[in-house]
Amino acid sequence: MRPFKAPFYFNIKFYKAEGDNGKKNSAHIRYIATRPGVDLGYELDKDMELVPDTPEHHIKYAHERPRSHGLFSSGDGEVDMHAIQKELAEHKGMVWRSIISLHGDDAARLEMESRESWEEVIKQQLPRAAEEMGIQETNLRWVAAFHAEVGHPHAHIVFWEKNPKRRLGKVTPHVKDEMRKKFVQKIYAADRDQYNRLKTVTRDLMKERGISTLREAVKFARGIRTGNIEVLEHSLDAGRIVEHGVTAKMDMEQTNELISRLEALSGIMPKKGRIMLKFMPENVKHEVKKISEWIYEQSQMNPMRSDYEKSAEMLARPYSNQESQIQEAVDRAKEDMINRISQSVLRAAAELGRENLFSIHPEKAKAVIEAVKIAQKPVLFDKRAEVSKGVYLNLDKAGIDHSIIKVVMDKLELNFLENMVGPIKSSNNDLETPEKLDKGTAYLLKAALGEERAELVLRASGYYTEAVEVMKGIKQLAYDLDSIGKNVKFHNPHIKLVNQLSTLLYTCGMNPYEVKTVIHDYNERSSSLIDPEVIDKESAKSFKNVIETRDWGREVLLSKKDFSELSQKIGINTEYPWRSEKQRDFAVRGHKQSIANSLFKNALHHMDSFVKRAALDRERAKLQALHKIRLDAEKEQEDRERNNGRSRR
Repeated sequence: MRPFKAPFYFNIKFYKAEGDNGKKNSAHIRYIATRPGVDLGYELDKDMELVPDTPEHHIKYAHERPRSHGLFSSGDGEVDMHAIQKELAEHKGMVWRSIISLHGDDAARLEMESRESWEEVIKQQLPRAAEEMGIQETNLRWVAAFHAEVGHPHAHIVFWEKNPKRRLGKVTPHVKDEMRKKFVQKIYAADRDQYNRLKTVTRDLMKERGISTLREAVKFARGIRTGNIEVLEHSLDAGRIVEHGVTAKMDMEQTNELISRLEALSGIMPKKGRIMLKFMPENVKHEVKKISEWIYEQSQMNPMRSDYEKSAEMLARPYSNQESQIQEAVDRAKEDMINRISQSVLRAAAELGRENLFSIHPEKAKAVIEAVKIAQKPVLFDKRAEVSKGVYLNLDKAGIDHSIIKVVMDKLELNFLENMVGPIKSSNNDLETPEKLDKGTAYLLKAALGEERAELVLRASGYYTEAVEVMKGIKQLAYDLDSIGKNVKFHNPHIKLVNQLSTLLYTCGMNPYEVKTVIHDYNERSSSLIDPEVIDKESAKSFKNVIETRDWGREVLLSKKDFSELSQKIGINTEYPWRSEKQRDFAVRGHKQSIANSLFKNALHHMDSFVKRAALDRERAKLQALHKIRLDAEKEQEDRERNNGRSRR
């Protein structure tokens, strides 16, 4: 990787419009524009110096005469230095002076040695940096000069507001950092692109390696439990590819350690609820992080881990030369990687806790597929009626008067029916108003009544200013049925139907193309009016879920209740296609199989130890050979020096 010699330098000072600061600012302009070393933006024309005093020479000189200063600004024309000096001498607002600089070696590597390159950066990025101070580009005035100083080329920038508005001259550290970032993003664009790509690639590879490691551990643990020799052999042999001197998969000792950690985690996890890290108790989160950190540090993550951390370091180098800050950036990258592994660690622990596994019965699966191919019972629903019911229930629960509910539903072109949800009360103002306003309710009122009238309705319904602010904070309004349904949490029953049906067909052995074809055919045959996009989207989601679950060594299944309901909906009559593979099947095979598995496991452990010892012996032999070569070389050198000494005598 290309080294950084020094971080990008950015400094900023301010001068108030008081005392003789106007004169100082004016003098500073002359200094940066004319001091020795300033780049005037041209190269002397040697021909002009040598051509005699002719009319042609004078015409060319008048047209291309050198500038007397090095100032440039936002436009392409030449800057009038004297006009700028006069403007600053009379300016009544703050004036800021800034210096940006690079180490000479970095400037050469980044192609930032010419005035043109610095001018391009400043013209593009200074307005963005000034915005961090609250100065809009339309109110920004600035000039700059580039000094090609040997060892640290730099530019001086002076900027101010056309119409002074900012009263605070000092720039906070946070704003200063944000301003610096604007220049770094442009100057180091090529470096940042390179290191960002490297960081992203290595991060994704490490995540994939972590997930595959966890999956193999789960499969191996299941193989031990069930005595499945094929699973054990596959877990040991598949994917053990040497990459950069390390194996892609963990050895037996590492695998056993990981399984032990996952089993301990599984034991403290809640037995119900969603398997999401953010919903877990603190002790579970703590254990998940410890396991993720352990995986991150294993040898199988090299050299990806090294490249990942190095890229994080190099992305931080332009901002600081303090090693503590560089290390903080590396630690943040490490923490991000560990967090990305953590959800998979939780999933692995949950998978280990699953006792009852299922597989598809081939003959029953075939019968299911044939039945679905000729199914024609329609699954229909009135979307407008269902959304209307959801809107009514939402507003009613929020304590909105029924006369207002009817107005809202009329405005949104929904069906307000007297028998929608039972008898309609004349008024529900006697009901207790919820403490907080549901955002869906606020959306419906604002969409139908407008902001002012919606506020009146909310206050009349007993809501306070906080609820009104929630309503006013809603900016994006849409009036189509899907948007309204989304705000009342309406769930399209066709989505669930397609999801279950595609899951059933995938697990029965069909591929994605076949599944979509069968469901589209059913939709057309039964006139169920399922949106074709829903079929494509939900079948793809189901396929992803099936494949991901199989990667963990398990088959997705519908419960018997869900399978029965689905069968009734589409009009098929087949047997439940999944069959249980309970652990008692292992117990039936007897105690001998248990002993055989233990012996097999111990044999594998000893075999792994033997391989490790052999590798260490080879490494020791190599080191001994290198040591002998070094000794022989030293002896030869001593002999040469001794012979040279004798020849001189």
